[in-house]
Amino acid sequence: MKVVAPSGDAMIGPLRTIPGESGPRALSYALPRTTFDTILRRAAEAAGAEVREGVKVENLVYDRAPWAGWSHAKHIGPSS
Repeated sequence: MKVVAPSGDAMIGPLRTIPGESGPRALSYALPRTTFDTILRRAAEAAGAEVREGVKVENLVYDRAPWAGWSHAKHIGPSS
């Protein structure tokens, strides 16, 4: 399967064969980025993540885990 972005960048990946079926079958579908971002954000918040809009993370904090938090965030959106 080949997926092509509006920029022209492309990715090719094999389709998985489902046991008992004769050939490969698509097991995924594409969503508009804004739809996927909304789903991802809601799932992150439901799992306890703190979501902040309008900030740029400039550094991650590491503490015996892949990462433990962030620091040095800068407001980049409009003032409220």
